[in-house]
Parts: sequence; C-alpha cells; structure tokens
Amino acid sequence: MKPSARTPCRLSPWPSPHGGLTLVEMVVAIAIISILMVSVTSAILIASRALPEADGPAARGLDAARVADQIAAELYSAVSVSLCSATTIEFTVERSGVTHTIRYEWSGTPGDPLIRQYDGGAAVTVLDNVQEFNLAYNCRTVEEEPADTEGPEELFIAQDSSNSGTQATCSIADNNWLAQYFMPSLPPDALSWRVTRVSFEAKPKSPKAQTLTVQVRTATTGGLPTTLVVDSVSVPEADLPTGSWHEVSFSNAGGLSPSQGCVIAFLGQGGGIAAQLSYGTGSVTTPGTYACTGDSLENWVMMPDWDVWLWVWGKVTTPGSGAPPSGAQLLSVEIALQAGSETWSRARTAALLLNQPEVGTEP
Repeated sequence: MKPSARTPCRLSPWPSPHGGLTLVEMVVAIAIISILMVSVTSAILIASRALPEADGPAARGLDAARVADQIAAELYSAVSVSLCSATTIEFTVERSGVTHTIRYEWSGTPGDPLIRQYDGGAAVTVLDNVQEFNLAYNCRTVEEEPADTEGPEELFIAQDSSNSGTQATCSIADNNWLAQYFMPSLPPDALSWRVTRVSFEAKPKSPKAQTLTVQVRTATTGGLPTTLVVDSVSVPEADLPTGSWHEVSFSNAGGLSPSQGCVIAFLGQGGGIAAQLSYGTGSVTTPGTYACTGDSLENWVMMPDWDVWLWVWGKVTTPGSGAPPSGAQLLSVEIALQAGSETWSRARTAALLLNQPEVGTEP
C-alpha cells in the first residue's frame, strides 16, 4: 500500500485546539518579564543605597540617642549624686536593696570616647568618637532649719541632810510610795527638758529581797504624780549601799514640757519593804518642791513641808542658732551627646530624677 502524502504545516493566527503559546505570545511575554526584572532590580538597588552605612552619620546619630536614653533611664532612679560636672556624673542607684555606683565621664577632647564605670570596676567605652558630651543640671536650693540644741548636763535640784530641818525615813513598800515634785529653772526659750540622773539617800532592809522602782512621771497642774511614766529604772534592794547614796540614770526621760514640772517617784514591789528612803523639811535651796505619798492604787497626798533627799540632773533643749545649712536638690539633667562631626548626629534628651537627691558637688 502506498503511503499517503504529508499535509504541509501552516501557521495559524488562531489558538490551537491542543493549547500552548503561539510564537507572538511568547515574544510579548518575554518582553514584559524583561521590563519587570529591570524595574525590580532598579528598585532594589535604590533601596539598598538608601540604607544607612554601618559607620555613617545616621548610624552614629542612632548610637548617640541610644546612649543618651540609657543615661537618662539610669538617672531616673538615682538615690544620690556624689559628683556632677559638665562632662562627668557619678551617682548611686538601688537594685534589690543593694546600692550600686555608676559613673559616666568624657575627657572633653573631641574624638575621645565616652566611658562608663559600674561599682568602681573597669572603664567601658559606651560610645566612640564623641564630639560633645554636655550635662546641664536643674537644681533647687533647700534651706533647712537649724537643728535644736541640747545644752550640757546641769544640776536641777539638790536636797540633802545639809539643809536645816527635821529628817525622817520612809519605808517604801507596795502600799507606801514616796514621790518628789519639782520644777527646774529653765531659760525663757526652752523647748523641752529631760532628766538624766537621780541620786537619792536610801538603805536596804533585811532580807534585801525586794525591788525598788524609780520612775520619772509627769505631774498634774496641782503637782501630784500622773499615771504617765516617762521612764523607769528598777533597783534590787541588795544593790543599795547601807546608809549611803545611790545613783540611777535615765535614757528616755525626755520631751518634758518647759511649762510643767515632773515627779520622781519611788515604788515598792514584791510585798515587803524595798528600801528606807530619807526625806525631811527645810529645803530652802529649792523652793516650790515638795513630797507626795501614795500607794499602789495611785492615791497620792501632797506633803508641802517635806522633801525627799535627792539630787536631780538633766539637760535643756533650746532653738538652734547660726546660719541654716543649705543643699541643692537635683531635679533633672539635660543631656547633649554627639558622636560624629555632622550636627544632625547630635542627640538631646532630659532625665527626670524621681528621688530628687542632694548633690555632693554642686554644678
């Protein structure tokens, strides 16, 4: 059988029923893709050129801003400032109850680095090629009132057997107490006064097993003891020297009003006689003093003609004198930092200080 002759191939402008691209369509597609690739490449190239250089002015400006913000953040919680100048600041912060010292310093020479020290350790560079580091301080002067002055110890009253008159002995027990009212002579500007020591004449009584209590109490307007005990000292009866004087000291008998006297009270505890206390009449050296007798029920009776043999020392507080001390409280710090020669790489910020600490070296 004779094979049939082939039909010649012809290009047709119409799409083939079998799919695919015609030659014209392929050429047009390649042209469009080429244009898009050129456009994308140009956009990438332009964008890459817009990125800041690692050591360019923009990067240096960002570094300066970062360091300035770090300084401001640390200053915010500063509790004290020990040193401050235009190019140096040293301050302390508290973290978890522990105090740490932070120091920033620049030599002032353009190109030198800004360094940071933590707790006196090695200096660490936080910014290179610094052209400017300037600190400006906003302070408030605080004037304090001069402190009140407590004078030296002085003798308030002195009553003993050298005074003329009748002498007697009082047995101090639970149901028999003895007290002495007095008002010391104070300066007109006295703010308060306190009792520091009391010496009294007493002797023990066998079997020396009781306890004598000596108290400083406030007094009523009539001069009798109140129930307010300012300070108290217990003396074992065995510690009392026979027929001699015994001294007790008070550490908290202060804050007494300059317009009111006070009472030294002697109380017995333990059921028996705690001591035999000397007293008498004729205390001409301390007018306005008198004894009071009482018991554990706080029933007090005035004895205007009698005085307990005792000496009382104390101190008087008066207003302070002299020039008042002054200090500077740091409210805020303005920070200017430049890390390159370009002015637009300069960073500025302000640090507010929460604790408003006093500065050790005023700016």
